[in-house]
Amino acid sequence: MSTDIPTIVIPYRDRQSHLSCLLARLHDFQVIVVEQMDDRPFNRGALLNIGYVQARNRGATRVILHDCDLVPDDTLLAMYKEPWPRRIVHFGARFRRYNNSNNYFGGVHGFEHGYFPGYPNNFWGWGGEDDALRKRVPFRHVTYARQGEYFDLEGFRYPSHKLRSLTRAQKCNNKWELLKHDNMHEDNHRIAKDVQWQVQWQPCRDNVQYGQVTFTHS
Repeated sequence: MSTDIPTIVIPYRDRQSHLSCLLARLHDFQVIVVEQMDDRPFNRGALLNIGYVQARNRGATRVILHDCDLVPDDTLLAMYKEPWPRRIVHFGARFRRYNNSNNYFGGVHGFEHGYFPGYPNNFWGWGGEDDALRKRVPFRHVTYARQGEYFDLEGFRYPSHKLRSLTRAQKCNNKWELLKHDNMHEDNHRIAKDVQWQVQWQPCRDNVQYGQVTFTHS
């Protein structure tokens, strides 16, 4: 098991106050912020794929994929750094909005190198990509955080409240069709099926590197 301090990857667009709060808590980590610059629906899965590859290119052996609106307490921050009991850790299991759901597999994940199957790159808008990830990971290598808590900067108490806050244009309206036909061998962090992008990486400053992503085709 790797004991290196993980690199944290954050998918981002238009949430500066949330990002600032999270970065203040992550000052002991190397952080990669992957920002979507175009006006297409948010593509969280592709952004996380891009950030994961960049982290590995920079030598990371453990990578945490982290939503920008979840701020970890001291217990979770310590767990990030400690040796993990298995190769994949779902830290997001401590997200109170969803912690009564056995199907929730989102928010924050830790992966040791060689165990990230990649997200699909074709989920445009909110919802579905974490369901695809859940189907892709080998669960014999997965464990769940059982202590700690996240402060939810969005402030929604229940998943239904989040759903009602979104417009149709902000949701991934074909997620069930995409899930049905998802193929991890044809679309992942190494192979982008029918999706292209350009990335402008900025120099690392105060342990944070920004990548500005513009999607060009799908």
